Amino acid sequence: MGLWLLAALPVPVAAQPAPPPSPSDLAAQPLDRAPASATPASTAPTMLKPAPTDTTQPRVRSVIVFGNDPCPKATSSDEIVVCARQPDEDRYRIPPGLRTANSGVQVSPFVQDRSLMLGSGAGGAGGGIGQCSSIGPGGYTGCMQQEINNWANPN
Repeated sequence: MGLWLLAALPVPVAAQPAPPPSPSDLAAQPLDRAPASATPASTAPTMLKPAPTDTTQPRVRSVIVFGNDPCPKATSSDEIVVCARQPDEDRYRIPPGLRTANSGVQVSPFVQDRSLMLGSGAGGAGGGIGQCSSIGPGGYTGCMQQEINNWANPN
């Protein structure tokens, strides 16, 4: 009975955030003063790069053109376009650095031979899914595959 009365009593709400200022409050403030809730621009974090201080340097654009394609023209007077010409046969080729497969990548022995990880029924992990055994979850599911392998490789 005593707990029921405590739950029925009004409880003051603690630490409610102040409501944001209304547009009429902001309009009443002078323009040279920032709202009280605003943070100073010098302390506010930003991800923007600072504006370049030296705007006298021209913008440089590097372009690769193939065959007899024309080099694009500059879009403004403070832009420099540098063109590198490649043969037309290389237009749709994979760049030389990406042509070699497995360049420096080591392959795990488990990727090369899955039976090392899953087991072959003769030791190792064995008896799991995909194996022809009476143990393990779904151990019988590999019996047909084992029969096919035995038929294909009679050794």
